[in-house]
Amino acid sequence: MASSKSFVFSINAVLMALFPLLDIYFFQDLPIGIGSILLLLTGVVSPFISQPNLRNKDATVWIIALIVVSLFTYFLQSSNSWFSSSLYWHNLIVTVYILFIIISSGSRINITLLLKTCIIIGVFASVICVYQRFSLLTTGAFEMFYIPGLNLGEVVGEQVLTLKRPAAFFTEPAHLCIYIVPLFYYTLNNNKILVAIILAAGILASGSTTGFLLLGFILFCFVLSKGSMKRKLIYILFFVLGAFVVVTYAPTVIEDNVDKFNETDASESIRLFGGVFFWRFFSATDVIFGIGLNQLENFAMSFSLYAKNYSGALIYAFTCYGLLGLGATIWFIVSLFRKPNANIISIIIFLGVFCTDQILFNRNLVFLLVFIECMRQLNVQQKMNSLS
Repeated sequence: MASSKSFVFSINAVLMALFPLLDIYFFQDLPIGIGSILLLLTGVVSPFISQPNLRNKDATVWIIALIVVSLFTYFLQSSNSWFSSSLYWHNLIVTVYILFIIISSGSRINITLLLKTCIIIGVFASVICVYQRFSLLTTGAFEMFYIPGLNLGEVVGEQVLTLKRPAAFFTEPAHLCIYIVPLFYYTLNNNKILVAIILAAGILASGSTTGFLLLGFILFCFVLSKGSMKRKLIYILFFVLGAFVVVTYAPTVIEDNVDKFNETDASESIRLFGGVFFWRFFSATDVIFGIGLNQLENFAMSFSLYAKNYSGALIYAFTCYGLLGLGATIWFIVSLFRKPNANIISIIIFLGVFCTDQILFNRNLVFLLVFIECMRQLNVQQKMNSLS
């Protein structure tokens, strides 16, 4: 039984590391990513072999609460002409199987193997992203690195597709950074400086604003907390030199981000505030229960307006699930900070992504929640080792 447990934990670790990569591909006739299928299969077996080693109880309660709210939303909204019942049931099924992955395979993972596999993938992705940025600067284009022969079921981001911003083998620069920013923190915190530099280069080369800001935040925290003054000055020098290289040889990376900060009206940023404009059309029922996950585009069309089903997940929680869903979401975020031995930086990384990207409910949410719990478990182990 022990060998079976070890094998399942290892398989789950490798599949979780590959989840954000494989889930963009679909089998021809199935509306579900390959990464999800593999984790669902191991998830069916895992509970029969072992107890979970990762504690995702709060995440489970949160998602179940949103599912319950969404059921009320369906009964209240389904009679409206703009409401898409087929879209609702599709989203509900996705939410349920994401929940199952978190409860089952996502709670039974070899933490060491997961982190090692993620670092290998992250370094590989960073090198490719830097190569793509270099090609873009020298030739005006770059090579795509998607797996040939597989059905790329997820739409590749427009700026990647038009060869303006590299993303390695991810579909968006932001998705690349969601994967490697946590790894940058982990490697930097464990003094794997060379690996951290490679990951930082990938983040900068992607041009992702969220990645850029989180990179700066992590470096700032690291400089404040680690080592002697001499060592801190060395880290600051390396950061300044890296920034100088980027500004000098790849100024478009900085210019793209500066342009985003210089928007005349922050409320126009769909990544931060997508959907806020349409709150003025909400009825009392909409305010309490929301309009349903990914129903914003249909809702806007009922007023002869256009909207994308996109926003920062915190704002989107209110749009889709109303005050009840937003309350549950805020409770969940607070519960992450209040957990014993919580790793605060990993939670802030999650919160930075959660406020700037729509990760309800997809592979990026699962990956970040598993990473947070892994960091917490490492804190627990470190504390136990110090007492023994």
